[in-house]
Amino acid sequence: MDGPVPPAFGKLRQLEVLDLGGNFFSGPLPSLLAQLASTLQTLDLTGYRFEGPIPSVVGKLTSLRYLAKLEKLLVLNLRASLFTGSIPSSLGQLKSLQRLYLSGSPKLTGSIPSSFGELKGLQRLDLSSISELTGSIPERLGDLQNLEYLDLSGTKLSGSIPPSLGKLASLETLKISGTNVTGRYPNKHGNLKKLKNFRSGAGLTGQISSSLGRLSKLVMLDISSNSFSGSIPESLGLLSNLSELWASASQLSGRIPDGFAQGLKNLKRLQLSMNNLTGLLANLSSLQVIRLDNNTSFDAISGLKTLQGLSTISAAASSKGQYLPGRISNLKHLFLQSNKIQGKLPDSFGKTLPKLRYLELCDNFLTGVPKDLSNMGKGMLYHLGLNYNNLSFQALEGLTTLPQVPSRAGLARSQWPKMPKMSSAMLQC
Repeated sequence: MDGPVPPAFGKLRQLEVLDLGGNFFSGPLPSLLAQLASTLQTLDLTGYRFEGPIPSVVGKLTSLRYLAKLEKLLVLNLRASLFTGSIPSSLGQLKSLQRLYLSGSPKLTGSIPSSFGELKGLQRLDLSSISELTGSIPERLGDLQNLEYLDLSGTKLSGSIPPSLGKLASLETLKISGTNVTGRYPNKHGNLKKLKNFRSGAGLTGQISSSLGRLSKLVMLDISSNSFSGSIPESLGLLSNLSELWASASQLSGRIPDGFAQGLKNLKRLQLSMNNLTGLLANLSSLQVIRLDNNTSFDAISGLKTLQGLSTISAAASSKGQYLPGRISNLKHLFLQSNKIQGKLPDSFGKTLPKLRYLELCDNFLTGVPKDLSNMGKGMLYHLGLNYNNLSFQALEGLTTLPQVPSRAGLARSQWPKMPKMSSAMLQC
């Protein structure tokens, strides 16, 4: 069936289930459906070709327990809709709502209705990627004591994070990255005892609150792209469940406290690029990936040699001439470009990296490589970057001992020594 929904449905006063799924209705929902407010519990709009404002009649169906547009859920699911105009405040009358999804709706405008604070049973609220969503985060969202998931990322929300969000005792995920939210980080967020995933890349200022150390359930913490002052608080070392910490481009400075790494026994990924940090990170026993690029004062990268679980080290423009001596048996990706590394790489270099697949050493002051690199990569090396160094042809003879790997590219000059096959080689002297 197609065309408008017949208004006669509104006369069926005992109707509890209205399934319009699988049809191709279009146009507005008839206002007569509001007469079913006391009986209608299920409304399925799968396949409905919505355009224009969100129908205000939906907000009047106060007995509605189940509404589906794109897929059948136990929630109001209007993801990626073409609705226009503001989010109607009447949605706050749907007291039974547990999940509300409006994400990815490019034509919605206006602000978050404060009436959402009336949705006391709401467990998940996703307003992400509504590119024209403006205004501030309503204080009344702090009244949603059952809220477990709140995603406001990718919007034009502004103002500051309201302290009331610190009352959300059930909250497990909070995302406000990619917004215009600014101001100082609220200390009260240390009360979010169940929080596992926190992403706050925004214009936050001030010091990182030590209260974050009280979020003992935290698994993922992303505080990138802020304007913090000072260093990383030692209290973050109390986050024993933390698996990922992203804090790049946040204007952090100073020495990383000694206690920071001691308690992070489960940390697998650490991103500290584009700051001005120094310090030792040798106690992160579970670490697999670390990115320290563009920390121009970093002075202790050699301490990473004790972390045998590392598979990726990226420390461009950070390590002050250090090349990570010592065996790191699981290392697959090593980025040390623009680090002022001088002289010849030591003969032990290739022997200490048996699983290496990608090595970037461009823009240094290297004058030579080891004569024997046969152990480096064990046949898996596919990229070696040595361009913009002080290398001569004679200094490159050790490259002829590299194990064979699948393909060959980037070696057009006939003058090069006979080389093994490589998928990527950058050897400009």
